Amino acid sequence: SGAFVAVLSFAALRGMPLEAHYGASKAAAARFLQALQFEYPHSIRIEAIFPGSIATPFRSRVPHFGVTPADTARGGDPPERAAQAIMDLLDGSSRPRPVGMKAHAIATLDRISPRLYDRLTRHRMRAFVRSRSYPS
Repeated sequence: SGAFVAVLSFAALRGMPLEAHYGASKAAAARFLQALQFEYPHSIRIEAIFPGSIATPFRSRVPHFGVTPADTARGGDPPERAAQAIMDLLDGSSRPRPVGMKAHAIATLDRISPRLYDRLTRHRMRAFVRSRSYPS
């Protein structure tokens, strides 16, 4: 008996440019956990949280689509926010959801207007590529 909470990534819920490999691995982990819930329905509670940008050493990897120099300086959401999301999940006061201000905003826009989200993402991707002089 017990609980297992995986800390995945918002990338598991919505693909981001230049992050296909990362998002695919996180989505695969989310589906794996979903399958485990069926295999162990009564013995182990299996949950996941989907944080956005959390201030950790991993976050210092730049360039990174969607992370601006201001984000890097600010460091993202504090790790305590992810920890609180885990505690809320375990005590039953919340359901699995995106964690962090930016992830929550993206999830809301995607839910309200996925086509608008896609258009904005394509626009940001073009600007990101132009700013780094990548070949077309």
